[in-house]
Amino acid sequence: MSLLDIYAKTKAEIDTKEQAKKDLKEHKDEYFELPDGKFGSTLIDVLHGAKAGRPWTAFKFSIDYPQEYAGKKYSIFITLNETTSNGNPMPDAVLEKSMRYCLEIGSLLGIQVPASDFAGDADANGLALAKTFESAYGKGKLEVVKKSKPNPRNINFPYIDYYFNPYNRGLVQATKQLEDINEINNINKMKIKVQNQQPINPNSAQSYFNHVQQPAQQQAQPSTSGQAWNQGYANQTAEVPFPEEQQASQQPAQQTQQVQKTQAMTPAQAQAQIESVLPHDTNNQNEITITKDDIPF
Repeated sequence: MSLLDIYAKTKAEIDTKEQAKKDLKEHKDEYFELPDGKFGSTLIDVLHGAKAGRPWTAFKFSIDYPQEYAGKKYSIFITLNETTSNGNPMPDAVLEKSMRYCLEIGSLLGIQVPASDFAGDADANGLALAKTFESAYGKGKLEVVKKSKPNPRNINFPYIDYYFNPYNRGLVQATKQLEDINEINNINKMKIKVQNQQPINPNSAQSYFNHVQQPAQQQAQPSTSGQAWNQGYANQTAEVPFPEEQQASQQPAQQTQQVQKTQAMTPAQAQAQIESVLPHDTNNQNEITITKDDIPF
């Protein structure tokens, strides 16, 4: 290899590391603390650099959904260092998790991660991964699930794990719409329940008419001929005007009684029966108050 070749190779490596430093600064400026949950995400970069002499690598994503986080960016860090900062061997569990992230993300994005990306040191491996995933930048989409649990050794640094699923924004939107519909239905059910629980004034006309118009089988057994007549004919109605149903300028309402002709009574007898049941407007005030004492059943 000539000096010019060595120069070109060395300069390319230095330029790559300088760009990684700029990317790290940008990442810090726009850093978003991803909460636990599911997030539709687009891979926008694989960052690699060094901090205090320790190489680091991170998958950088942009959030597509849910809507309240859309456009925010976050990173998932991995370590490719085979030794700790103290020079001890890195635990296998840490390296296995980093490897799982690389291969699962690659598989969902259609990226074949070759074994050669892990054949060198941490620096070389990080740069190789960035090159491997380059074709998915801005296009590779997947769903990221973040789960955390308390760290008994340090409550400020909980244990964090990530899982990856195929990107399915339509399914997420449909699920959100279904949740909204269920919430609306629950609210409507509560409104109906509250309305049904509103007490009915026993002295009101509504109470009287509801009782008169109930099916015969749901009413109590009659004990007098008046009760039998009132319970036996569902079409019987008594229209009584009340002040709350009249307009201020309306002329005094006329009382009407409509009785269906039956085999048991003549119209005259039915009229007399209704008049004996309903109270009379003795003060001529156009107001008639019906109470339970006025109803003979």
